[in-house]
Amino acid sequence: MANSEPGAKGQTRTRTLFIVALAFSILQMVLGYATVILIFRWWALPPSSNGFGPADAVLQLVSLLEFALDPLLLFYLLFRLGQHVSLTERYLGVAVSLLAAGVVGFAVSEAADFLMSATISQNWTIAFSFPDLWSLVATILVFTREFLEEGVWVLFLGFTAIALANFRVEKPPQQLPQ
Repeated sequence: MANSEPGAKGQTRTRTLFIVALAFSILQMVLGYATVILIFRWWALPPSSNGFGPADAVLQLVSLLEFALDPLLLFYLLFRLGQHVSLTERYLGVAVSLLAAGVVGFAVSEAADFLMSATISQNWTIAFSFPDLWSLVATILVFTREFLEEGVWVLFLGFTAIALANFRVEKPPQQLPQ
């Protein structure tokens, strides 16, 4: 196999996959928030009440670009890294690394968004108030579902990229003489 990897080197490559997927998950969310701050604070474009103002047009354009470029860029990065990772030997490690990177990356960016929102509004009592136990449980369940959804997105996209990279790098099986 052309992309075989010894133990320590293979674990380092799996760790590199985790770091790239984690950084990309965090970056994906932070760029969205930075865009909103840039439009409304620095450019001072007022939000419109009917959804057809210049700020809304810029937000739609940026979200369309993010929607198109995020999966393609992550796929390309993991495809390039996946050429050096033996998927047959590190199947479970790669899957766990990608899933964990997606979940942790989304959790970090959501926590940053929560803290930014609470800091900007200066209203910490609303941020931490739950009228009853069921609303707390519902909030935890919703966030857990969202974290797992992001993790599964990174897992599927990354695993597909790495599998295709492995197919491309592997030597074809030798033909048996007839």
